[in-house]
Amino acid sequence: MQNLTKPSNPILWDKIQSYNLDNQDEYNFSTRLSYENNWTIYFAEQAILEYKKFMYLATISTEMVSPSPIVDIVWHQHLIFTNSYSEFCILLGKKIEHIPSTHNKSQQQSFIQAQKHTCNMYEKEFGQMPDDFWKSESMLDTLNLEIKKEIFYPGYYFFTWIGVAILLFFTSTLFEDIYLQINNPYFLYVITGIFISNILIFNILKQIRITKIKNKLPKNNFLNHLKNQEIIYYKEKHLSYLIHPIFNELLTKGYLELINSKIYNIDKKEENINAIEYMVLDNIPTDYAYDYPYLVNYFIKKEIFERIKNTQVLIDEALSNSKEIIRFNLIKSLSFGLILGIMTQRLTIGSMHGKNVYFLALTLFISVFIVTYLTVHINRPISFKLIQKIYKNTPTSDNQFQDIWQKYLDKDKYENTRFQNEVSSYQSKLILVGGVYTLRGSSDGGSSCGTSCGGGSSCGGGGGGCGGCGS
Repeated sequence: MQNLTKPSNPILWDKIQSYNLDNQDEYNFSTRLSYENNWTIYFAEQAILEYKKFMYLATISTEMVSPSPIVDIVWHQHLIFTNSYSEFCILLGKKIEHIPSTHNKSQQQSFIQAQKHTCNMYEKEFGQMPDDFWKSESMLDTLNLEIKKEIFYPGYYFFTWIGVAILLFFTSTLFEDIYLQINNPYFLYVITGIFISNILIFNILKQIRITKIKNKLPKNNFLNHLKNQEIIYYKEKHLSYLIHPIFNELLTKGYLELINSKIYNIDKKEENINAIEYMVLDNIPTDYAYDYPYLVNYFIKKEIFERIKNTQVLIDEALSNSKEIIRFNLIKSLSFGLILGIMTQRLTIGSMHGKNVYFLALTLFISVFIVTYLTVHINRPISFKLIQKIYKNTPTSDNQFQDIWQKYLDKDKYENTRFQNEVSSYQSKLILVGGVYTLRGSSDGGSSCGTSCGGGSSCGGGGGGCGGCGS
């Protein structure tokens, strides 16, 4: 629902809203904010907007106001950008200083009152407070997932199915009479069929479980607002896929030139380029030519790209450690352990009675290899499948997810054949390591604080937030 509330001082709010916290530095305000806090680009943008709203309230308020933990993170960072913060306070017409709270119990009531006052002022000036930025402690909290604090590594699932298999191995003699009554070819056919069916059934159940998680997510969560480059990384798992289109654009626009597999910056006057393209040009000297793989490896380490990878890792860990997924993976591991244990029992009893168990031993070996592989990659596709389901059902476009692949990942999109060859050569050297592609041969919460303002007024914050102030 669109917010129709208008601020009581629209001139001041327009000035605050239009104030650009970023400059042309590659590690600018919003890049640093998302990089250091593992926020998506959208979440960082919205957090900045809520921070600006808070500073507007601090400016017009005659009483103490208090930010949320997320808004406070933005505030703390802005204080580090001292020139920008001083300039911003001049725009506000008031110097707002940030003073940490002493956690004094006598101040607690004033902090609670400040939070209530902030909420009332916000609703009066801007409408309903967005819970994601005013009630949540972190970005992941906004997903409303039950996430276990301790990380559930694949090793836990290894121990689960191995433990079950070993337990059944030591109880083999208890089932000796039963196994001796089953003819060997039929047992092998049936157990192989059960094993394959188990894989297929759990793949289907996993899709159902991911759909269930998607349906539990808040309707307007940050995963619904991923940028194109973030979605691409979710699919491709390597930042080079974000670099290629940028170089393609700069080659097409004539800012770069490709000669004998070397990239040249021809020092053309920079016009009609975006911030990322500007950053790329600014990092390539005009007096030297570079191999394309060197440039790709150089730029993927830049924070503006690396933040995308770090955020995706954080989200992957959160989903993998949600109670929904942990329960599912444990049941899956127990199931595979039971099947492998039955194979082990049959192999043991057959060997004891001099039976030909060669094919059974081979089947068991292959099955253990497959289960090991599945365990190592047990959580790999979860976030991508979730994102795919979200964007296939987005109200803006039924085919938005596929449109992005077509626009950015079409292998024939590079009209420059020589550049296409460079891209293909680079991609051919990528190998999958731990669910992430790596270039072959390379190594690749809230706070409590207060504020005081010019003009003699002061204020504090508490309960996980900070204070703002009025004159």
